[in-house]
Amino acid sequence: MNEQKYGICLGPWGDIICAMGHFYQLMPNKECIYYGYLSPESIVLDFLNSQEYITKAHYVSPDSHENYRTNNTMMWSPNPNTRREGIQKALVHSMFDPELVTDTNLNYGFSGYDAPEIPLAPRINVPEYCKVWAEDVASYLPRPFYLVQPFSINTNQVIHHWPHWSEYLRWMLHDQTKHYVTCGVHWDDSVVSKLSNATRLVGKTPTVMHLWALASLADGVITTSNSLAHYCAANSIRTIVLATERNSEPTEYFHHVIKGSNILFFNKFSSYFRVCYETKEFLNIWPDVKIGTSN
Repeated sequence: MNEQKYGICLGPWGDIICAMGHFYQLMPNKECIYYGYLSPESIVLDFLNSQEYITKAHYVSPDSHENYRTNNTMMWSPNPNTRREGIQKALVHSMFDPELVTDTNLNYGFSGYDAPEIPLAPRINVPEYCKVWAEDVASYLPRPFYLVQPFSINTNQVIHHWPHWSEYLRWMLHDQTKHYVTCGVHWDDSVVSKLSNATRLVGKTPTVMHLWALASLADGVITTSNSLAHYCAANSIRTIVLATERNSEPTEYFHHVIKGSNILFFNKFSSYFRVCYETKEFLNIWPDVKIGTSN
């Protein structure tokens, strides 16, 4: 059998971050292939090439959306033979020999109550230009500041997110000793538009990697269960995660992966009052108003 030369990852950003743990354990100091539609290509390659354990990154575009969906499903299978077949089909028209590729992508073999321990990379890096941008932005923000991203509309409908985000955000904003930075894309943060203790960055970060870099400089992060949560878990950033419905399932892969001593995890069905009280304990956010006040 030929020596394995490549690892592989695919899908959106959260999937890529989580796959880095598999890559680090199985293929350190090897090359990595990305298979998917994230664009621009240069951003994906910049991210992968920033990881200390990847020697070189490559990008393979699927030949059709239909084939991508099929191959993606196979490569997520808990069955290793099915995953291997998915890799072969994904790379059939590329320059890469599938026999030289180790299966480092995510897979549902890590789902279930008795699932094996999910590896996270010891650190997720971002390109230097993202760090420079984040340091510049952070220099203008009052301390302490917290990133807030309630929704990840790219992968979940609003109805599948924690239902109390609106009240929770209004409650937090009453703590005038803290500064909040709203972030992400495709959600309305106009509730903070006239407040002096908030900065609006929704849709304004150049890439998601710039947002992650800013998270590394924040005093805390409050987010849904998205790539920001994955990044924070891997980098031990103090973070409150209010999960989507899917990620609330104890058997679900991403429920397992968002963990750590610096992560406070709530499922979609957690009560508003419990989240507020534990926010005080975890991030020392405690407005001078009664819980439930909406003005």
